Amino acid sequence: MTSTHRISRLSLAALAATTTILLAVAMPAIAQDAPVSSKSVPTQEAPGAQNGEQAPVRGGSRRAGQDGGAPRGGRGENPSMGGSMKAMNRALKSLTGSIEDASKTADNLKLIGEMERGCILAKNAPLPADILKDAAGDAAKAEVATRFRKDMIRLAQALLELELAVMNGKLSAAKSMLAKIDAEKDHAHEEFGVDEDE
Repeated sequence: MTSTHRISRLSLAALAATTTILLAVAMPAIAQDAPVSSKSVPTQEAPGAQNGEQAPVRGGSRRAGQDGGAPRGGRGENPSMGGSMKAMNRALKSLTGSIEDASKTADNLKLIGEMERGCILAKNAPLPADILKDAAGDAAKAEVATRFRKDMIRLAQALLELELAVMNGKLSAAKSMLAKIDAEKDHAHEEFGVDEDE
């Protein structure tokens, strides 16, 4: 047997062993992400079902987004408008005292990121009824929602500019930007009738 054949056989043996190990390790992980067949989901008779129709039992093995499973209400999923706003306010208060401190750049960038996340989540959340209470009719409610969404887009843009200023070490400019963001927040809260103590 030539050395080339011996190397090829060794390579194939090593490849087979590696593949076997990878499959043994990866298959349980892959199986967890595999779609659930309708045979493996416990069922019960659906309310109002005819001819023995079955529906999945709540709490079965289906996960959010899989075969129509509803998202769970865990932390970070479908946050409320109020929760997003409170997260932004907490980050803003922390940033106000530390924005000019170059030694806290990493912490400040994290806080800005939290504000950006809260802004995007609030922008996409349904408006609370108390904000829409003075809007008479669907057209007026749509106008309030549009104004709010545009305000949140402008805030997101300002937060991205703030992030760039902090990253580039322009901390006095960042302080001015943050003060402007805070003033805009106060104006928007007044415009939409938001009580910050809520």
